[in-house]
Amino acid sequence: MKRAVHVANIALLMLLSACDNDQAQPEAGLMPQNAMITPADITPEMIEESQRQYAKWYAGLPKLSGKMLAQLQSIEPSNGFAGNWYPCSIELEDGSILENVYLIDGRSQENASYYGSWDQYLKNPQLSARIKAIRSSPNRLPKKHREFLYRIGESGMGYMHFTLVTNEGHEYAYTTGNFMDFMEMPDGVTYEDIKELIPHVPRRGDNRYGTLPDVKIYFQQ
Repeated sequence: MKRAVHVANIALLMLLSACDNDQAQPEAGLMPQNAMITPADITPEMIEESQRQYAKWYAGLPKLSGKMLAQLQSIEPSNGFAGNWYPCSIELEDGSILENVYLIDGRSQENASYYGSWDQYLKNPQLSARIKAIRSSPNRLPKKHREFLYRIGESGMGYMHFTLVTNEGHEYAYTTGNFMDFMEMPDGVTYEDIKELIPHVPRRGDNRYGTLPDVKIYFQQ
């Protein structure tokens, strides 16, 4: 079971083994960055290295207080396929508010390391320590629309095409990544104006929209 769990991780852990120059040498137990890898190539040593890197990364994540964890339970996780991503709004101790935040349980990444090597994950430990409150985000796409998009799945590897149709019949083309909780909206259009979303349609409407910039904060429990 451990072998199956970590096979998907190892291709990305190869990123840890190379620097930006062509002279870089891989770490012991890992394959070169440009190597093609198949399940048959996975060795016990590579699985052990994957587990070691994950454990080291997870141990360095900031912890949320009991109060913050209780508030987090009121947030429905994203239906994105990484698991345990909580799209929310956070208030910091200085009173500032960030509306487009993913609080991410680091345990979910053991089986989904496709975002990059462990050391490259955005941990934001200073920001995590300054969280005063966790709330629902007013910028989150309504449940019926986000569940629809996540249910139909990707248009291609790592991206999604769809067309947003308003109640007035206007059409807007979108291209997004795999997480679609915080949507960029055309001027004068709100979530309440959405009539339907047409999936996997790459070109309808005059402009191309996507998702709003967000902040990702990983934590451990």
